[in-house]
Amino acid sequence: MTFTHALSTDNYGPAKFIVSVNAYEGTHTTIAAALTSASSGDTIFIRPGTYTENLTLKVGVNLVAYSGDQTTPNVTIIGKATLTTAGSVTIGNILLQTNSDFVIVVSGTAASIINLQNCYINCTNNTGISVSSSNVTSGVNLYDCNGNLATTGIAYFSQSSNSNIHFTNGIYTNTGVSTTANIASGGAGNFRFNFVQFESFLSSTNGVVYTLNNSSINISLDGNGSYTNGIGVSLTGSGGNLFAINSAIGGGTSSAVSIGVGNTAGIYNCVIDSTNTNAITGAGTLDYSSLAFSASSSLLNVTTLVGLATDTGSISFDGGVNKLNVFKQGTFTPAVQGTGTAGTFTYTIQVGRYQRVGRIVSYYYRVAWSATPVGPTGTIQMNNFPFTSTNTTNVQSDVSTIPGSTQATGTTNPYPVFLFNNNATTGLEASFTNVGGTLTGDVANGRTASDYLINGQYEV
Repeated sequence: MTFTHALSTDNYGPAKFIVSVNAYEGTHTTIAAALTSASSGDTIFIRPGTYTENLTLKVGVNLVAYSGDQTTPNVTIIGKATLTTAGSVTIGNILLQTNSDFVIVVSGTAASIINLQNCYINCTNNTGISVSSSNVTSGVNLYDCNGNLATTGIAYFSQSSNSNIHFTNGIYTNTGVSTTANIASGGAGNFRFNFVQFESFLSSTNGVVYTLNNSSINISLDGNGSYTNGIGVSLTGSGGNLFAINSAIGGGTSSAVSIGVGNTAGIYNCVIDSTNTNAITGAGTLDYSSLAFSASSSLLNVTTLVGLATDTGSISFDGGVNKLNVFKQGTFTPAVQGTGTAGTFTYTIQVGRYQRVGRIVSYYYRVAWSATPVGPTGTIQMNNFPFTSTNTTNVQSDVSTIPGSTQATGTTNPYPVFLFNNNATTGLEASFTNVGGTLTGDVANGRTASDYLINGQYEV
């Protein structure tokens, strides 16, 4: 038998309020009308169909469809759902599709929380989620959801205040090969990815915290989509943090991770995929261990490096007789001073790189200045090496420099010898061999212009 009119409520079906495109199958023909009738504690059940409408969500009123209807799809909402009041709402088993605007919006000042369960975020022409509430407990939680970016110039989310977004279990593809980053700029925001494949970029601009657990960023693990060239995770501004464990981060031809000054990344037991010269780069701080590099790049060009490349204690190539328990590489900022009075040097070049394998540090060290230094006395001393040298008696590394075009000015012999100080990071004492065969220091205040380029090793 076919009903000829809709009931105001349905007390015997799957929910008190039922929305259907056919009036005789439910209590309302639009979701917005059902929300007007409902109150906290009610559930609105949505029958198969496409509903093009913008919704003002009501706290405590959930929107649900049958499980599986989000991916077939049987139930599609094309439009924007907004929550601005304190409390939570759950949306389940529905495909949410952009209509030249966001599909989910949390805004205002209240502790507003939207929970998405088994939903599909279909970003066809706009970024999907906007969180801008100033309340630090507000945000969006996505459980067992999936999604896709179907075109360029869009992302999955945009955050501009203190709101949070948590992803748990899901695959978020990027068939449109969008290179637009998901931007988070709210200083109190937290973004968590637990067992998530996320084929898009993450970028913070103001103290945001990203947490990755058994997840992948900008890497396609199932062949649905491809690597996108761009920085997988970028921390800019100041005070941002990335914590990644048992995860994978890709950059394609770009660095996989960029850590700006004032930001910190802790990356442990992760795969880094990049063909860029620098797999991980930046002027911030990287704490790391047990990194695997799946592409051609493995260089960690980060100003401050903390931790070991392996946390298993050591590795051995001869059955445990000799063990390697330290491997590090990175950059440092070389500088010089007088051994008596430091003085002031105005540099034109300061480049330092190092690689430590066990107790041996290999380095590239170059400094240059073009004007007479102010006030130094004594001889030239090279500073700022990354590790303290050994304090073993009679163990002192030395190396000859490759002089710059003006370095030899005022000297009898242009090829100096540098002796590394014991138990120090103060660097190298510069000495020149005179015609008579004795060693004499290069007078610091006599160096009107110099260019020291040194490749050497020392023991720690």
